[in-house]
Amino acid sequence: MPVGARARRVGRVTSDRADKTIVVEVESLQRHRIYGKAVRIRRRLMAHDPENSCRIGDVVEIEESRPVSRRKHWRLLSVMERSELSAEEKEAVYASVAPEILGDEVSLRGDENVVSDDGGDDGADADLGTTEPDEGAEDDDSAAKSS
Repeated sequence: MPVGARARRVGRVTSDRADKTIVVEVESLQRHRIYGKAVRIRRRLMAHDPENSCRIGDVVEIEESRPVSRRKHWRLLSVMERSELSAEEKEAVYASVAPEILGDEVSLRGDENVVSDDGGDDGADADLGTTEPDEGAEDDDSAAKSS
């Protein structure tokens, strides 16, 4: 490496919980010093992400930098590959964005589409939650007691 050149690593983001910080797992192969077998070494490096642009699973390139905090000595250079959002992440995004953009009447899932009764002008006073027995039908208990 030339003088002044900074080390660069490519790894996968394993955590993005902290503000402006990501944890990147970098894998490398090294030979075992006695047995000679290739051993996979994993390092977890904390990197500075000033725009909070990374998500878990992204493949990123990081570069060595001056210490930003006690354990953070790397900074994000670029996001090489974005990860796909899981179902829970998509639902969280829709929950935070959908009511503002789409309005309150739109539900997040198709199976939860419920039309609320606003008093109605159709004159039907039937309560959908209760069922009334037919006039001609008797209860099984009353038929058993009478016989």
